[in-house]
Amino acid sequence: MRTSFRFHWAQIISLVLVLFIIIFTIKTVQEVLNRRSLNNEFSGLDQQITDLQTKQQSLENLITYLQSSDFIEKEARTRLNLRKEGERIIIIPETSTTSVAPILVNQVTTSTPPKLSNLKKWWQYIFPNK
Repeated sequence: MRTSFRFHWAQIISLVLVLFIIIFTIKTVQEVLNRRSLNNEFSGLDQQITDLQTKQQSLENLITYLQSSDFIEKEARTRLNLRKEGERIIIIPETSTTSVAPILVNQVTTSTPPKLSNLKKWWQYIFPNK
């Protein structure tokens, strides 16, 4: 009877050890997979940080350019039709002929378009003249 009792305890201890090893192996595999997932996420975040830093640098360069005197002068010339003192403006009319003579303008003049009724504006918008 004593031998069967020892044999029984040996089986129980072996079973507990096998279960412990199985649980330990499962937890280890889960931890390895979790670390791999976190490493992938970290590398993705590092790439995102690099992209955002590049974008920030390009935006800072754009801000520097927009605040420069070159940009302000260019915008004043194109949008506001301004010119420097003593500068002459040359306007070249768009024509289909080959001989184009430049027109020198000392002062910029503005002409107001003829005032049309709303109905005529819509008519011209829907049926443009060709």
